[in-house]
Order: sequence, then C-alpha cells, then structure tokens
Amino acid sequence: KDSFVPLCSGGVVCAPKSRDILVDPGRLIYWLDVEQVEVLHCVPSVFRALINQGLESRYFEAMKCVVMAGEPLYPSDVKRWMDVFGDRIKLFNFYGPTETTITKTCYEVRPEDVEKPTIPIGKPIRGVAMVLVDQHGRPCGVGDVGEIYIRTPYMSLGYYREPELTKEVFIQNPFSHDPTDIVYKTGDYGRLLRDGNFEIVGRRDSQVKIRGLRIELGEIENLLRGHAAVGEVAVV
Repeated sequence: KDSFVPLCSGGVVCAPKSRDILVDPGRLIYWLDVEQVEVLHCVPSVFRALINQGLESRYFEAMKCVVMAGEPLYPSDVKRWMDVFGDRIKLFNFYGPTETTITKTCYEVRPEDVEKPTIPIGKPIRGVAMVLVDQHGRPCGVGDVGEIYIRTPYMSLGYYREPELTKEVFIQNPFSHDPTDIVYKTGDYGRLLRDGNFEIVGRRDSQVKIRGLRIELGEIENLLRGHAAVGEVAVV
C-alpha cells in the first residue's frame, strides 16, 4: 500500500539504499533531508526515534506531512515535534487492522491534541463503517467503551488454513439480517468521542504492538514453558 499510493498519485517512492539507514535515526534524518522526502509514513516508534535525535526547525524543508499507524501515537511525542516544527508539517494518525487491508480511519492531529490523554484515530474513511459493541452485544453510546467492529468492502478473505479463527472474528453483522454482510471483530477496545472521532483504549487480549508488529504474549509464554528450567511464566 505504501508503494501504490505515491505511484497512483504521480509521486515517487523513496527507499534508502541500505537498511542501516533505517535503524540509525541520525542517518535517517539526514537521508530524509537530502532526498527531500515530502511524505513520511512510519510507525510512531520511528517518529519518536527521530524526535530523540534533537531535531531543528531547519530540517525537512520539503516535508509536507508525517503519516503514522500501527501503534499508539502519544500526545507527548506530538508536543515535542510541534515545539520544533509548529504546524508546518502536518501529522496524521491512521488506524486499520491488516485483516481489513490496513487504513480504515484517518485523523489530522491538531495543536490542541497535545493536551489530550490520547490522540484519536479519527473517523472511518469513505465506504467504511465502524461500530462499538459492548459485552452484551449491544451498540455503545457516545463515551462508552466497546470492541470495534469494522464493516468494509475491502475485507480480507480470512486467515490462511485457520478456518476456526476466521469464523471467530469474521462474523455476520449482528445488526443485519443479511448473511453476506460480514464484519471484522478487531479485538481493540475503543470509545466514540462527542466530535465523532474514535479513540483506542486497549485490547481484549494480551496482544501488544512493537514497532508496528503484532506480538502475542501467550505464544512467548508457551515457548518459555517448554524449557526444563521454567516452572511458570508471565510475559508482560
């Protein structure tokens, strides 16, 4: 997706010559500056690594926006960025599971968001619907926490050779009588704000994100239990 968007809009895909540039924040800053990259799409942990290098306002003169997804975006990081660049470079927070072919909501970050406890994930994009469902299977009202269900024509077909798991999370829309109306249960807990934006508040399981990659803590625990010297284990 990150490659198709610029190509379909008449842009150029910029890729560093070496992976070493990607893992070295200082070199990455220099590369972004020299290559005059206009749109940076990354996970918030990379964004944070750039901030920690001591950015100056003279950097990234060509950059127009930074698009982030895959992890929570923290207000403290946004504040540190805006303290340097103000609103010259726009920040966007995206949300969308792989099962629904990635981006499904979009939020343009505003200066006043630095005072919020979390950065919202925004509103569903065109053609997408999201609903919050409580523990009793009822839709949530404004301000109430529930699991996020996503309805989209761009749904994946399910998990490869995992029919039971597919059946568990790709379900018939509980608010429709049409058996072909399928929604995806994300496992993410969210809240609908009064302005119509959504925010993420947690997970229903122990899954975490590290640099945008899903990590199942239970799988790590099971592996550690297989060691003869381990009696019990908890991974947090």
